[in-house]
This record gives sequence, C-alpha cells and structure tokens, in this order.
Amino acid sequence: MSTVYSEHSKGQVDSSRTVITTQQKLKYMMHIWILVVVHIFCFWFIPIQGNIKLYGTAECNLDQEQFYGCKNFKRNELLQYFYVIMCMYLMLSSL
Repeated sequence: MSTVYSEHSKGQVDSSRTVITTQQKLKYMMHIWILVVVHIFCFWFIPIQGNIKLYGTAECNLDQEQFYGCKNFKRNELLQYFYVIMCMYLMLSSL
C-alpha cells in the first residue's frame, strides 16, 4: 500500500494513514464478483440444470437416484471439491 506524507512533517512518512490504490479496489471487486459467481454456479446452476437434464425437475428423484445419481451439492463430491478449491484460491489470493 502506498503511504501519505503528513503536512506537519515535510518529507517524513506518516504510517498511520494509507491509501487504497485503484488496482487494490479492482482486485477487491473482482474477488467479490468471483465469490458470488462461484456460489451461484455451485449451489444453484449446476444442481438445478443437472437434475433437470436427468429427471426433468429441479430436485432429485429419490426412486431413480440409485441409477442416475443426484446433482445436489450435498451429494456431489466433485462439486464439493471444486467449491473447496475455489475458496482456497480466493483465500490465498486475498492475502
């Protein structure tokens, strides 16, 4: 972060005030956007679209689940792994 020079001490750095740069604002906005998109993708889009293709409804058909599986987040391990990886990516890149 860049620092601001104090008016009282010419040429000395005032470490109590910092300025958020345009790049940092853009990074924060991109992180929020990615976070929202990943949640929509993992919790609504994939489960609903997958179940509609399999069963014709947004929810799993419990009678046919043993043959076709279920695309809900709680029952889909690949979707859970993807979500964990994306959360780890966001956490590490935010540092």
